[in-house]
Amino acid sequence: MLVLLTILFTILAGSAIIYFFNRRNFEKQLGYENSGFLPETTNLRPLFEPTEVELLAEEREAEEKLIAENRQELEDAERADARALRTRLNAWRMSPNKTEIADLLEAASVDGDVFLDAAEAIIGEFQNGKIKGISTEDLAQMLESYFWLVPAEKRTPGVGYRFQTVLKSLRPVSVSK
Repeated sequence: MLVLLTILFTILAGSAIIYFFNRRNFEKQLGYENSGFLPETTNLRPLFEPTEVELLAEEREAEEKLIAENRQELEDAERADARALRTRLNAWRMSPNKTEIADLLEAASVDGDVFLDAAEAIIGEFQNGKIKGISTEDLAQMLESYFWLVPAEKRTPGVGYRFQTVLKSLRPVSVSK
């Protein structure tokens, strides 16, 4: 029985030695210390960190939002100015005089539609005989010169056509035979 135990112990020790040597050689072949197969640094990112594309998209979105807010503020300011000019025009209609025409036209020249409203009101009051001391030609020249103060982007073809129509209503039609 002792012989059997010695043989079993020898086989077990031999298999353990073979196992450990094979494992050590296998690890050397894979190169766990310095593997050429596995990169030392990876280009992995944390799971919830945004990519560069996402960061650029967020920046672009923030810029577009800022531009839209600025545009909205400008439009609100223009509407407030237009309301103030229309209020001023209504006050002028109560007591029209020629001394305030130039100031009224200069203030109305910020927007084409507001300028047309002012020109129509001035021409209407002139034709009703409420404005004295100015000739038709002088008024027409004044209106035309202030029309060119309207910014180009606010002086659309529709506004230009309507202004020419209003201006023609001021000048008398010549009758030819």
